Amino acid sequence: MEADPAIVLEWLDSVNDELRELQLTALEQLCNEVLFSDNVDVFFERYPPRLFIPALCKIFLDELAPDSVLEANARALTYYLDVSLDCAPRIARSPNVLTAMTSRLDAVDMTSAKSNELGQQIIKMLQLICTREPGAVYMAGGLTPVLRYIRLYPHLLHADVLQAGMDIIRRLFSRADPTDKNVTSWIDALSSLLDRRETGVADQALRAFANLVARFTRTGTDPSPLADSHIIDCLLQRLRVAGGVETDNELTDSSGLNLSTDTSGSGRDGFSSVTSESNPVAVHAVTNILTSLCCNSVSITHKLLTSDGQFAMTLAMVVQRSTDELVVLSVLRLIEILLVLLYQTQNVQLKSRESSQIKEQVCKATLPDAVKDDTSKQSQMQSQLFKSNQFQTSISIIEHAENSQNTSRSEHTIEAPLESQHSWEGDAIHRHFIEAIKRQDLGIVFQFLSKFMGFF
Repeated sequence: MEADPAIVLEWLDSVNDELRELQLTALEQLCNEVLFSDNVDVFFERYPPRLFIPALCKIFLDELAPDSVLEANARALTYYLDVSLDCAPRIARSPNVLTAMTSRLDAVDMTSAKSNELGQQIIKMLQLICTREPGAVYMAGGLTPVLRYIRLYPHLLHADVLQAGMDIIRRLFSRADPTDKNVTSWIDALSSLLDRRETGVADQALRAFANLVARFTRTGTDPSPLADSHIIDCLLQRLRVAGGVETDNELTDSSGLNLSTDTSGSGRDGFSSVTSESNPVAVHAVTNILTSLCCNSVSITHKLLTSDGQFAMTLAMVVQRSTDELVVLSVLRLIEILLVLLYQTQNVQLKSRESSQIKEQVCKATLPDAVKDDTSKQSQMQSQLFKSNQFQTSISIIEHAENSQNTSRSEHTIEAPLESQHSWEGDAIHRHFIEAIKRQDLGIVFQFLSKFMGFF
């Protein structure tokens, strides 16, 4: 027997304690009507969103509503959104509703079955809303509670809810304000999520970080706060794995990494096995993140190249050991940009206008929608760089990286058995290249670059 929509609507407004059962009954009836309806137009005619969406939103504003009612309410809204995403703007326009929804996540008690279900249902609902109204969810303060919830309870969430939560985080970071007071906690949370081994979590966290880097770049904000040491370590590790020079048996989805800044689509690329095969798309994406950071912060550039030598050694390893031309091109492109940036800051004789033009030209291509640079312009830039005789900054930094590598090599020789020492002997190619830069032997440098890039 079909329920009377007018009665269902009336019962939804039953807020007194003795009438909560009627309210819960109305919500369950509405959920069943949506699920078993085989004609969307007929359903919307009987239960029009213009009447029922505001009534459902109002329940979230009821501070005394029990978890059982809120969970059924979130489920009903999710079903409406499943039927038509046009319901999302109606929800977003309801005053204070999105704030009330996200704040409920902070009150979730995961030891309570019903509260647990409520939290997970809110995540499913917010994902659908973010598909159409990510800006509204962000402005309602949704990023911090969602990020906190996913960070604290990934092991307690259903797989689809975990993926939905990471999708929300990725989308909301594409709207993030770099001046927000919560930036530090966001970075800390992303750093933590990068260590998770659940399928897709680390990849989505890195995509979210890529979106945050893009926000800093587009707003002209100094990205220095983003240079978290653990995140940088994760980027370098991903670069080595995607470059085919290292295998991480614990990393189950790095081969599907695609870190292009994105605000649409699910972005759920998971892989169940790891190989040492290179992934040019992943390498290009990671080098783009590193390039964006360096292009917008001199301090990050110097920190990366002078801290412990791992950055320089990682780039050298990939260039020397990778057998994939596209992988090598991406890394050489990053090396080229780093040298240009170091030269641009060191050469005091270069006019400021010319200096800024070089930096703008070399960094512009790292934006997600940038078109590939004209090879002749790249050739001119490289020629100007190498012929300038102003390599002292880059030489000293590279020497520091080499010293760090030599120290590591010495320690490795002492501790490791003879059969495992051969890997260090294979670094002659990149050492030869670095020594050529130190000597400013431009012929060898040009020959090395042209071998992979075909510019000279």
